[in-house]
Amino acid sequence: MEDRANSIDDYELVATALSSAEGIIYSAVEKSSGTKVLLKKYYPSLDWSEEVLNEFFNLFSYLRFIEHEYLLTILDLGKDNGKPYIVFADPSLTLLRDRKVEGTNQKQIPDFFSNIN
Repeated sequence: MEDRANSIDDYELVATALSSAEGIIYSAVEKSSGTKVLLKKYYPSLDWSEEVLNEFFNLFSYLRFIEHEYLLTILDLGKDNGKPYIVFADPSLTLLRDRKVEGTNQKQIPDFFSNIN
């Protein structure tokens, strides 16, 4: 039997990348392909009704078709212990909080935000 704390469906959780009230983002690996992904569990402290879960999945199923260079691609949707999760592509994600500002000059701040990839 698999250890549920380190695994969700076909994804092996490697490390917690970010934790907030909105959810937890994990670095993960898809077991079947070995692909590095990000897995986000949304609002894990809430009790999700089936109706709300269905609405959540309906909305995210539309977002799967949006492709943009500044948005992470949605690879998969699912639920774990009644809580929704979304799997995103991009193993090289640098979170905004981890980006370094190259100067402290206030005039450089707009350039910093315009160069975020």
